[in-house]
Amino acid sequence: VWDIIADIEGWPEWNPEVKKVTLDGDLTEGANFQWTQGRTHGKSQIQSLKKPATLAWTSKAKFVKRIYVWTFESDEGQTIATVSASLQGAFVVMVENHQKVYHELLNWLELLKNKAEEK
Repeated sequence: VWDIIADIEGWPEWNPEVKKVTLDGDLTEGANFQWTQGRTHGKSQIQSLKKPATLAWTSKAKFVKRIYVWTFESDEGQTIATVSASLQGAFVVMVENHQKVYHELLNWLELLKNKAEEK
């Protein structure tokens, strides 16, 4: 599961909402990447990278700053993936809503699960 999420440029292969991802250099803390999800283009930076347990990044798009945190833990031969997102910005209420973000995160988890189960 870690290898799937850590292959940032491979996200479009299993998440149809992600259209393009470009990682500037290697996947390390502080690395930058640009990506397009739906109609939104974001500029992001890796904030935490602790293989195979945590991947976190900040992203700026449409007057909104997001923080994504993915965590992974092993439990009896299975991987439990957890994702959270926080949003901030003057226009958060106008641009985003909690239900939209909640469903977006659930969709990511479901797609990640499906991709992991293919292997």
